[in-house]
Amino acid sequence: MPITKRRISMNGKTNLNIWLLVWVLFLLQAGRAAVGVTIYVPADFNSIQAAIDAAASYVDEIEVAPGTYNEAINFNDKAVRLYSSGGPDVTIIDANGITGAYHVVQCVSDMAPVLEGFTITGGNANGLVYPDDCGGGMYNKYSSPTVTNCIFTGNSAVYGGGGMYNEESNPTVTNCVFIDNVTTGAGGGMGNEYRSTPSMMDCNFISNTANRGGGMYNYESDPSVNNCTFNDNTANDGGGMLNERCDPTVTNCKFSGNEADNGGGMLNQSYSDPKVTNCTFSNNTANNGGGGMFNERSSPTVTYCTFSVNESSDGGGMLNQSDSRPTVTNCKFNENEATKGGGMLNSDRSVPTVTNCTFSSNTASNSGGGIYNHDSQLRLRNCTLTANTAFIGGGIFNHRDPSILINCILWGDTPDEFYDTGTSSELDYCDIQGGWSGVGGNNIDADPCFVNVSSGDLRLSTPASPCVDAGDSTMLLVGKIYLDLDGKHRYVDIDSIDDTGYGPLEFLDIGAYEFNCNYTAGDSNCDGVVDFKDLGILCNNWLAGAGQEL
Repeated sequence: MPITKRRISMNGKTNLNIWLLVWVLFLLQAGRAAVGVTIYVPADFNSIQAAIDAAASYVDEIEVAPGTYNEAINFNDKAVRLYSSGGPDVTIIDANGITGAYHVVQCVSDMAPVLEGFTITGGNANGLVYPDDCGGGMYNKYSSPTVTNCIFTGNSAVYGGGGMYNEESNPTVTNCVFIDNVTTGAGGGMGNEYRSTPSMMDCNFISNTANRGGGMYNYESDPSVNNCTFNDNTANDGGGMLNERCDPTVTNCKFSGNEADNGGGMLNQSYSDPKVTNCTFSNNTANNGGGGMFNERSSPTVTYCTFSVNESSDGGGMLNQSDSRPTVTNCKFNENEATKGGGMLNSDRSVPTVTNCTFSSNTASNSGGGIYNHDSQLRLRNCTLTANTAFIGGGIFNHRDPSILINCILWGDTPDEFYDTGTSSELDYCDIQGGWSGVGGNNIDADPCFVNVSSGDLRLSTPASPCVDAGDSTMLLVGKIYLDLDGKHRYVDIDSIDDTGYGPLEFLDIGAYEFNCNYTAGDSNCDGVVDFKDLGILCNNWLAGAGQEL
């Protein structure tokens, strides 16, 4: 049989070559995607927007040279890093005069672009419909941009968020300045609404203006605000910050020189429960109420804060009304002024719990130099009130509902310490100048021996103070560490002083400060030596709550 020669087709080889070429091109593109490129403005593109449009998400970066760029930009679903080479002072994005440019910067997607080192100005969100009426400087929706080292200034909006507006967004904003932004609505510097959770760090809100929330407005949003300042902002409600139906966390912040009709520094309303820690409220003004802070139907937790030199008609330092239940711990209220309630005013069924706080040198032209309490149930424990003045009720003015004071010092207030209109307020284990003949017991009338009232040092100066080892500790929880206003523990027992207090820690001191001998750590009895006596005191303290004794 003859052998038939088979012709070999080249199609298979050709197809293989094509696939190899496609694969090489793919790898080249993947390599570009993995490494990314830097696009330069204006070297590669004349405008920032053109560079954004040409960039690849997640990998490409856009570097912008110093200059003023008269445009509005939109990240358009691009997760790119947009940064300046010279910083915000010399790199400006200005949308002034651009028709239809309601926002200088837009980010409307689930992407997470980066904006770094620009001045954002000239935004005018004056549109008739949403979203053209909010976010003059920057408008974010469904997005999580990172914004660093930027200045938002000279922007405006009708509805809210003159500098920046966030809706259902979670931006990270660091080292930014919001200055001279305006809205006729809410949030002159920034407006956060509808489940937004921005993270703010080292930012300044200065001289912003709004109807509500001059510096920042939060509605149903829980921002984290750390190491930020709110200075000289103005609003009808909430000069520095207004929180409505939300629970923000505010830590290490300063509120100073802000003005409003209600809540010069901060206004919390409509069941807002913010956590405010280690903040200062100073030189804020409210025409109506709450120079430093105004709480309405809200229950903030306020810890290690200082309220000083604030001014208002009602509640110079703080105003609590309409069923508010704030928890105020380890705070100072000093040199605040009001018509009623220089340091604090409580009204309309509020139930504030105030522990380890001082009220000193506050003034009320009418009543309640330190605290004015009306139709509210004040709970005051281990607090010190001194050098407060008023026409009546220099320390505390109480009307309609009884207050309960335990382990408190009321001394040196003018013209009186506690003016009560017959509400059966109860004082127990308190040191009150002039004595107390009302409900309660185990009160004393003796000089507490402050270190220096004129300089504001209200610590006890000597172990011989009648307030040392004389408090009631029955309400203290087992196993919990209790600290005084200085952050020092309450478990100090002075051997040379008889324990006249009551409860498992019958050596608890009266007032905001536990007497501390300032000897070596562990010297529980303040005899200058750390020995087995101190160990015995430590063990007794450890077992006291369980009803045991060493």
